[in-house]
Amino acid sequence: MKYLLLTHLLLLTSCSFYEVSDYYSEEEIHQRAILSSKHTEALKMEAEKYTLEEKALHFEKILTQSMHPKLKFLPKIIHPDQKNSLRIDTTLLFLSALAFKYGVTQNEKDKLLIEQIIDAMWSADESNGLDGYLPYKIAIHNDQIKILTNETHENVYAQFFFAYLNILKYVDDTVIKQKIKKHTTLIAAHFLKDNFTLHDNLGAEVPYSDLSPSSSSFNNRRLSLLALIDSLQSIVEDPTTQNQLKVTEDLIYQKGYPEDILDLTFNFVRLEFPTHSSSWLNILKIYNGCLSSGKDMYKKAFTQLMQNYQDEHNPFFELIGHAISGESPSPEIKKILKTFPKTLTNQEVINTQSYQGKIICGDYVKLKGTYESLEPLPIYQRPLNNYLWKRNQMTLDGNFKSSGDKAFTGIDFLQAYWMMRALEKNNN
Repeated sequence: MKYLLLTHLLLLTSCSFYEVSDYYSEEEIHQRAILSSKHTEALKMEAEKYTLEEKALHFEKILTQSMHPKLKFLPKIIHPDQKNSLRIDTTLLFLSALAFKYGVTQNEKDKLLIEQIIDAMWSADESNGLDGYLPYKIAIHNDQIKILTNETHENVYAQFFFAYLNILKYVDDTVIKQKIKKHTTLIAAHFLKDNFTLHDNLGAEVPYSDLSPSSSSFNNRRLSLLALIDSLQSIVEDPTTQNQLKVTEDLIYQKGYPEDILDLTFNFVRLEFPTHSSSWLNILKIYNGCLSSGKDMYKKAFTQLMQNYQDEHNPFFELIGHAISGESPSPEIKKILKTFPKTLTNQEVINTQSYQGKIICGDYVKLKGTYESLEPLPIYQRPLNNYLWKRNQMTLDGNFKSSGDKAFTGIDFLQAYWMMRALEKNNN
């Protein structure tokens, strides 16, 4: 206990707290706060003017128009400097949104786009050897894929299967199912080859992606391996591969992995681990494991994890909970999504100067703290980023010194909106 307290004290002394005064003088803060207020008021009017359906159409149009005619990949942000930098993870987020959408509308154009994106993923795999290891960032020149960043972490595969499993759930198409099975078999072989220690196409071990069965691995990586195995088992049909996966599954059950995933967060006197982004990934993995296997351990893991985020009312987190429990989405989710504006930029937002509610010093996440509200603000009033659901929903200020030159894709809205619609349809 004495050693734990000493460690905690040392960590607290290493923490940094960020506020507006770190960036501006007192006079500048007043001026910047006025500009921020005008900006958020304009976004409020915009959010209230358009329906959820109109916003969805708007964001989809932006995304589909930015895609290559054949190789359907997306950038992380809409910015002139980023037009040639395309991301596997961003594209997968959109792919999952399309799966939910097709489950609602049964639109054949959406099904065609889903298949085209799956084909694009196969092409990305081909670009560095077709072995189940995909490059993280790419560009397209003369209709050919050019690798910008070959590194891919195991977390990307959680996003992969969040898209693939939802396609299998919501899109009843034999050709698409076979393509997913074919690619998943390739991915399974890649992980099995090195005992679930992810290696790139050149044989080098990838940092932070060692999922090999071990009694010393972190709990989030234990969740990664459990969910990955269940996802692979639910899709792959090859008997030899299934047997190999079963051997690993038996081993990690003996090591107590199912019990360990009930403990994915750590809070102790204002220190909080992990980040919101890491918890978002853990929630994806929990969903994947639950959807592919139906095992009760994932439901328990979600309940435990959400105790740390209950007050944030994160729409995506809550939708995952409704999907796991089989309940209809709460009306509060739709209310939050209605506050989503159409104009999404990295414009500076300062609320602490005018906010009427109680302001608190937030916990130190990754040894950094900021001022927070007790209730999440409407989305039009928040500092925006490329994907809101993996961020702290209580943040008051952000994007300091930014003039809003970068535009975001709206994928976070699309994913939550169509997931909400799909769950509503299922329950009706």
